[in-house]
Amino acid sequence: MNIGLVDVDGHNFSNFALMRTSAYYKDRGDQVEWATPFTKYDKVVASKVLTFTPDFNYLTLQAGCIEKGGTGYNTANRLPEAVESSLLMDYSIYPQYLLYPVL
Repeated sequence: MNIGLVDVDGHNFSNFALMRTSAYYKDRGDQVEWATPFTKYDKVVASKVLTFTPDFNYLTLQAGCIEKGGTGYNTANRLPEAVESSLLMDYSIYPQYLLYPVL
């Protein structure tokens, strides 16, 4: 599967939900990348932490499914249990915050 990630708040801080989601899908062998307009994805996973952040323009994305979550959207919306219970985190999606390079 081709998975696109959207950090609605921008890349100003690490989003643990997206790091966990990325690690989960990469561990399954899926392709995961930051979503870009007009690219075809099987699924797009978007996370928004801050309620005052303007929403993303999802009309530019071609996706079979768009899942939006995070406290900026709705505190009741949780990650799927398989992702939530995973201990994996993909630190490589936020390389600007790494103290040591990921090998």
